[in-house]
Amino acid sequence: MHPRTAQQAQQQATTAMMSRLFRAPRPAWLFLAMLLASLLTGYLAGLARLTLEAGLLGLVAFALPVALAALLTKPLAEALGGKMYLRRAALLGLFGLGLVLLAALAALLVPGASMVRYLLVGWASTLWLRQAVLMSLSHRSPARSFPAVVIQPLLGFAVLPLFFSLTLGDLLVGVLASAAFYATGLVFTLAAVIPLERASGVDGLSMMRYSLDHMTEKGGEGTEEMEAFFATFANRVTVPAGLLTVEREGAGPVLIVVAGLHPGPYGRLGGSDLPTKLRDSLATEADVIVPHGPSTHDQNPATSKEAAKLATWVQEALPHVTLHDRASRFIRVTRGGVSVGCQIFDDTALLLATRAPEPTDDIDLATGFAALAAAREAGVRRAMLADAHNSIAPGSGAMVFGAEESYALLEATREAVRKAKGQVGNGLRVGVASETSLVDPDRGLGPGGIQALVTEVDGQRMAYLLYDGNNMVPDLRETLLERIGDLVDEAEVLTTDNHIVNNTLPGYNPVGWRTDHEALAAASRTAVEEALASLAPAVVGGHTGLLKDVAVWGHQMAVRLTTAISSSLSTIRINAAVTFLLAATVSVLGLVLIP
Repeated sequence: MHPRTAQQAQQQATTAMMSRLFRAPRPAWLFLAMLLASLLTGYLAGLARLTLEAGLLGLVAFALPVALAALLTKPLAEALGGKMYLRRAALLGLFGLGLVLLAALAALLVPGASMVRYLLVGWASTLWLRQAVLMSLSHRSPARSFPAVVIQPLLGFAVLPLFFSLTLGDLLVGVLASAAFYATGLVFTLAAVIPLERASGVDGLSMMRYSLDHMTEKGGEGTEEMEAFFATFANRVTVPAGLLTVEREGAGPVLIVVAGLHPGPYGRLGGSDLPTKLRDSLATEADVIVPHGPSTHDQNPATSKEAAKLATWVQEALPHVTLHDRASRFIRVTRGGVSVGCQIFDDTALLLATRAPEPTDDIDLATGFAALAAAREAGVRRAMLADAHNSIAPGSGAMVFGAEESYALLEATREAVRKAKGQVGNGLRVGVASETSLVDPDRGLGPGGIQALVTEVDGQRMAYLLYDGNNMVPDLRETLLERIGDLVDEAEVLTTDNHIVNNTLPGYNPVGWRTDHEALAAASRTAVEEALASLAPAVVGGHTGLLKDVAVWGHQMAVRLTTAISSSLSTIRINAAVTFLLAATVSVLGLVLIP
């Protein structure tokens, strides 16, 4: 068994963290659960007797305050600059009711216990939970979160005198328990994010809120704040970029853009959804095809503005492209488990690299630079390397420069270019089509859907199938290639690595993980058939260069952030247990010592 690489460890940690998150159920189901839990609590608080009074106790003393608190938490939080959703507020109220239910059960089990005092402690204990949740998800300021934090226990306390006689000692127990649970909840919340703040120098609680808001809204929510955070640690780099322009008779143009930018981290933040951002920025009628370039999370553009620099580079490159009808057949060479495909268009080599069926994540930037140099050494003027990114399993590592497979890629690149260079000739036809019927980022396919580009050179038909998603489950590539095998002579499957599809739980969401494989195969065949039907004489030209001064995450920053978050999570359980038990101990002492 081989030791894990840093990136594998980071990916596995990220998956583990995302698996701890969950979406709250619909509010209707939560309110129904509140009603049932309240009736059970009323039964226990009524000394386990099935009476009308116990039912009334459950409805008025428990269901009413919890439901009102759930409805009021959202406006109270947002009135002071926080953020809250009804389903989150309802779930928080239900969990708080669970603590009160446990307190009522404890009172039944402890001989001679005062039910009203235990209920007071139960309501007070909700302060610990609400403090931790609301400071994390609504507003990091204790003062601004305070009204939403205290609303549930206050309502619970207010209703108890309708059913129980309260003494001064009872009130003292309630005050003591409230102070203890509120204070320890505050300590727990602040301590939980210390590792992140030390690693990044920013407010970890606010970042947690904005990150979750972005995931919940699946749009622009939290983008400005999160990208400002990314910009604080960004490094400026230079990455390779390449452009192929295709002009077809009687049809629209095609732009193929490959750059060393990574379409992450998730949702629409930074470089995420890079294909759509590039199309929108170019504002062109052309079909824009954006395969994944050699890059890792180190090359995540820090902001959407930085990602837009690629569109500027493309616009500046277009006037330098000279179009010809010269092209080669598609050539594939495999060395050391690495397959490199090459098709030369005039003097520009388009290279595709994959280790499928072996699972692999990104090809790193250094390997990409070396492969482009190897292609030029083999005799082409320009080269573009697309990481096919078409087979992954949880924890798969990147192809890093210096590793055995990186040298295999360089060897295969040289040979593929040499072979393709010997087959360049005149006469090129190109067809293009797209299939968007299965687009659903939550199910692994981004806005670009499935794009098919078919070339015909010297009687050979080659299909490039590009899926707007983040890698692909193992063996699906082979299924897709088999489905179109009778339509073309050669084919390859690629993904854009679009991290818009990672804006869902548990974060791991490759093509084919949540979408039926047969449906994907059928849609792919349809796209290729339409591309074949649109085949037309074409001219093509390329331009390559360097995209300079782009602010990206930088070396190992994704690993550093993940490690810091993992450190926070690793301490949460023990910190939660210690702080909650400390408050519970203070409350028990109050129950015992206060007459």
